[in-house]
Amino acid sequence: MLLASTVVALHPSGSSGYVTDAAALVLITGLLLVVAGLCRVGFIVQFLSKPVIEGFVFGLAVFVTVKQLPKLFGVAGSEGDTIRQLAHLVRHLGDTHGTTLIIGVAALGILFAGERWFPKIPGRLLVLVLGIAVSAAFDLSSHGVDVVGKVPSGLPSVAFPDPPRADIVPLVGGALGMLLVIFSESLGAAQNFATKYGYAIDAIQELVALGVGNAASGLVGGLPGGGSLSHSAVNEGAGARSEVSPLVAVQGPSRSGPGGTDHPRRLPPLEGRGVPGVPS
Repeated sequence: MLLASTVVALHPSGSSGYVTDAAALVLITGLLLVVAGLCRVGFIVQFLSKPVIEGFVFGLAVFVTVKQLPKLFGVAGSEGDTIRQLAHLVRHLGDTHGTTLIIGVAALGILFAGERWFPKIPGRLLVLVLGIAVSAAFDLSSHGVDVVGKVPSGLPSVAFPDPPRADIVPLVGGALGMLLVIFSESLGAAQNFATKYGYAIDAIQELVALGVGNAASGLVGGLPGGGSLSHSAVNEGAGARSEVSPLVAVQGPSRSGPGGTDHPRRLPPLEGRGVPGVPS
């Protein structure tokens, strides 16, 4: 959201201008995160007490849930804060798409039932596979159900973004805002799990790692990245206990060959965007 609002405000010329400014914004954000880590700004995490973390976790959970509800009902989402988004959904309940709602409720039912009565069965993976199979069998996209669509294949090219000089100062301002969001959510989520499982985190190391990751993403035209409470919860629920889990997760697409991105395009987006539980 911050990336889009910052870049759009610059009114770049053409799609290439948008891509260049967006990549530059991500790169600058990464560099600022590295600088913040080297300047030992991570000490701020010491002021994140347990009540603060719990409040942050609860608020983020409410925000993510409300943000995903339009996908469940098959209506268009809206911008604004959580209350505005919820009010928008209530006003447009009459536009609910029946087939989408049935699929969403069925997916949630499988997830909750599996967690309650069949905890050893990977419910999220089951919903993912069933979602693709049902979408392909009944051609859900032709019945008005949104699907993920074409997933780009291949490896990105590395290029140093070169935005217009007039855009650099606004991009730095936007990067500072993104730094605060990434810093607070990432370290908040990290501190939450550290408290839960009884281990310590190195805030400086976290900041530098986030910075390097975002800088690399900017060089290949990627989006900003950070710690996500919802995705971390997905990982935890799937049984992940270390940083090896995302390395394992990328093996599926990377080993499935040129056609590896064909099947996910049929997936209804509810199952592919964090809630109810499959990471995007």
